[in-house]
Amino acid sequence: MDDPGSLKFPPDDYRFITLDVWNDFVKSRLTAEFLEKHEKHRERHLQNEYNHSLKTLEHTGRVRGVGGYVLAQISTSLPKRRKQSVTQSTRLSVRQIMFEEQKKMEEQLKEKIAAEERAKLMAEEREKIVAEENEKLTKEIREKILKEET
Repeated sequence: MDDPGSLKFPPDDYRFITLDVWNDFVKSRLTAEFLEKHEKHRERHLQNEYNHSLKTLEHTGRVRGVGGYVLAQISTSLPKRRKQSVTQSTRLSVRQIMFEEQKKMEEQLKEKIAAEERAKLMAEEREKIVAEENEKLTKEIREKILKEET
């Protein structure tokens, strides 16, 4: 409030606030009524021996470390996110990618082996059929030769 030039735009942490909303907020905070209330609270706060709450670790009705627009009921039911270093998260990502690639390669190998087995079985079937046909032809030729000799 001491530097009106710094109030032209919202701080970087609050980029989601539109300029219209920000300008309305700044205007409401620069009214004489608000400045009077602000000064009274500031003086009262300076008179406190301890400027923090001794009863609880947190202020009631507020959610710590979650961010704007999040209700306490919602944030307390969510699992806490574990903080990981960049190296750890990169390792996990690489492991996941390698696992997925390994699965793909295993599937491709299984398909290749299955195709080779099918080709082998088909070749054996063809050989059997050709052998049976040759046997039939040989038998027919022998029978013809025997008929001709007799």
